[in-house]
Amino acid sequence: MKKYLILFPIIFHLSVSSAFACLCSGTPTVAEELKQATAIFSGKYTGAEYRKGIVDEFRKMEEQIDGKKVEYEVLVLKFEAQQWWKGSPAREVILITGVTRAADGMTSIPDCEIAFERGKLYLVYAYGKESELGTDGCSRTARLSKARADLRILGRGKKFKNGVFGF
Repeated sequence: MKKYLILFPIIFHLSVSSAFACLCSGTPTVAEELKQATAIFSGKYTGAEYRKGIVDEFRKMEEQIDGKKVEYEVLVLKFEAQQWWKGSPAREVILITGVTRAADGMTSIPDCEIAFERGKLYLVYAYGKESELGTDGCSRTARLSKARADLRILGRGKKFKNGVFGF
């Protein structure tokens, strides 16, 4: 009986916290990501900053519903790319998030955002227009140290050496 009493709160806690998690239709395979992603690269996460002038679809819908314009900034993530498998190779890559901060201080954070740790290396599967790339928790984006199976499938890619990308 004690065993059930101890385990029940833990199970209940997990089910409650997972109710607010990102809902995905399953993790795509590397082949599916290769086909669907706009860009695939590995690189070091160097930091984040809020920028004005980026349109966020959810804020745009709020403005239409409420009938008033809201000034906001969008959080962007910065990466120093080291290797590319798909997309237009660049040394610095900016990913646009769904995180916004309004002028009144109200912040909006979608469920599927990924937390990155500054200075760590990641394999990133990015989507969207080349100038407006983003990623989320439903992609295979992961710390590079945990993406060995993906790297075996992806192969060599283009590495950054002496100021240029090449094989």
